[in-house]
Amino acid sequence: MIDEAQDTIRNAGFLLAQRGFHILGSLLFAVLVPRLMGPNDYGRYALIISLSFWFMMFSDLGFTQIMGRYTPLFMLQGEKEKLQKFFTNLLTVSLVSGALVGCLYLLFTSLCLPDLDLFLFITMAATIVVRAAVHPFFTLFLGLNQAARWGMGEIFRHRFIIVSVIIGFYLRGLQGACLGLFLTELIVLSIDYLASQQKWTAEVHLQRYFTLIREIPTKRKAHALSQSPFEID
Repeated sequence: MIDEAQDTIRNAGFLLAQRGFHILGSLLFAVLVPRLMGPNDYGRYALIISLSFWFMMFSDLGFTQIMGRYTPLFMLQGEKEKLQKFFTNLLTVSLVSGALVGCLYLLFTSLCLPDLDLFLFITMAATIVVRAAVHPFFTLFLGLNQAARWGMGEIFRHRFIIVSVIIGFYLRGLQGACLGLFLTELIVLSIDYLASQQKWTAEVHLQRYFTLIREIPTKRKAHALSQSPFEID
């Protein structure tokens, strides 16, 4: 109980620090990107991004609340396999919903904004799908009482977006900026996947270790009984 309280306090401190980095990253983005793009390109960029955020809201099916409620129960019961299956099912649902929302976004923008480049809408639709895959990984960390890792998603995203959007716009204009967003989500997804794999591996090794520790006294007792000169009926 004391360890959990300490973890909670430490995670709250990390979240507070991450909020500061988040504000700083948003400030840098607001200062650098509009000046680089100019009013016309930045207006188009802001319109495309704003619409994608509206559609992303439909792909969020409350996974944060679901993970926060059921993941601790699986952990307390020691049912790691059920937790992995539960996470896989949520990831599948998130991908399906993200794909549907991405298709709706592409259909809506291509019909309502025919003057803009179709490549921009395709790129942002793919970004919506990838971001839908990212979301369950960070909610998993929240359910495992690792809120600091949960908050790292936005930190990674803001750091990479500033660099990728600026470089992408410098190389290919508005198309490059949208590609930078897509690559950012791919990088964040890769980081999430590696972190979750390390978490699962550590849990499996820890479970095997404690199982071995519990089996040692039993094996010693069986060995002592086999060596005893008295026969036990």
